[in-house]
Amino acid sequence: MDGYESFIICGRVGKVLTAYGEDHVLAEAILDRTH
Repeated sequence: MDGYESFIICGRVGKVLTAYGEDHVLAEAILDRTH
């Protein structure tokens, strides 16, 4: 398991939840790309 274990995508909105709260910025960056 590296830094990011796994991304959990919930709902059709494509919300990305990371195992770590500090990775919220990373999740937003990914959301920005998918949107």
